[in-house]
Amino acid sequence: MDTANIRCCAAGDALLIDRLARGNAQMKEISERIRANDIALVNVEATLHRCEPDVYPSRSSGGDWVFADPAVLDDLKWLGFNLFSAPNNHSLDWLHTGVVRTIEAFQRAGVVYAGIGMDLAEAEAPRYLSTPNGRVAIVALNLSYEDWHPAGEQRRDCQGRPGINYVGHQKTLGVPAGTYAALCKLSEAYPEQVAREGDGRVRIGSLFFEEGGTQIRTEADEGDVARLRRSIERARRQADVVLVSVHSHENRDGDRNLPAAFEEALAHACIDFGASAYIGHGPHVVRGIEIYHGRPIFYSLGNFIYQCELIERSPAEFYRKFAPFGPDACTADVFDYREQNGGILGENDPDYFCSVLAEFAFDGDGNLSALSARPLDLRLTAPRSLKGTPAMAEGSLAGNVLDDLIAKSAAFGTKLVRQGNIAVLQL
Repeated sequence: MDTANIRCCAAGDALLIDRLARGNAQMKEISERIRANDIALVNVEATLHRCEPDVYPSRSSGGDWVFADPAVLDDLKWLGFNLFSAPNNHSLDWLHTGVVRTIEAFQRAGVVYAGIGMDLAEAEAPRYLSTPNGRVAIVALNLSYEDWHPAGEQRRDCQGRPGINYVGHQKTLGVPAGTYAALCKLSEAYPEQVAREGDGRVRIGSLFFEEGGTQIRTEADEGDVARLRRSIERARRQADVVLVSVHSHENRDGDRNLPAAFEEALAHACIDFGASAYIGHGPHVVRGIEIYHGRPIFYSLGNFIYQCELIERSPAEFYRKFAPFGPDACTADVFDYREQNGGILGENDPDYFCSVLAEFAFDGDGNLSALSARPLDLRLTAPRSLKGTPAMAEGSLAGNVLDDLIAKSAAFGTKLVRQGNIAVLQL
């Protein structure tokens, strides 16, 4: 390709509820860093609406019922972000009208977004942004969703369904021989609830069981992977750089610091299909970086903004979910309760409140020419009004974040070295 060096920046999850203070010195510093790049990508982990009368909360949610005023997009644009990933486990917290309002908000803001749409064709489509140094495509998808989240396919005789671009997967749990035999007997007694599959597995709901060991085996849906391949190959023909943004809560054997085995295989497949970089987010913690065939895989960049405790309005199910609050309770009462009981959704978790801002570049031939990571401090101990809002990390916290990233990346064979308050890839 006949382009100059394309400089990219990527952040993790922006669970943004309140407007950002643009005059804040810390915000200005982050904005200057982001704006030094041609492309800046962030995942917006919220629906965007004002609780209009036709926007109804779902009976269940991705954790909290997350929404923000669409005006927060102006703040993310001010920070310098110009590419937005949208599919995540909160995309349908406010049902289908909520995701429609989110689509409308992105369109009004005039920004490039991907991963949600009025039907499956829109949700899976690559989106493009031209820069002075080349054209960049984004394909965005989700690996962790509820049954009603996926966008529906348009037919000649029936309209599609608003939702997310998804790649489904099956989990098969290995169980000892005795347990497997007991499951088989259950399938005889309750054949409608416990099914024997033709391959010898036993299915209960969405979980499959097989005889042997105690391992969990996950496999991505072949049809969804084929769709993903078509999207990436389409983008590869139309752009100089292709970024694949993936939201996933899946992990390996209960270790949140490691991607599930099927996600690691999927990340490799995305690069093989033609992606320039795989950018992960979702587990709320930083995971390692892998360089695969000369292309970067960020398994998770952690949280960029985490303001869940500023949500002002939630449905009745929110109050029943955590404790039997009375009708006069407000969201702040629930957040107080959660903090006082160990941080039920990560409110007290130090790993949720530090992350990295990744910067990487591709040369005129599409090869990775540079990669670095800067540590962020989301201010765990600050008052709730500032908690979850990023600043550049300093001192021992910066060192700890970088050392952690270096160690996690070394497990993938990636050599990062400290240069002051930055971790730099040794090409």
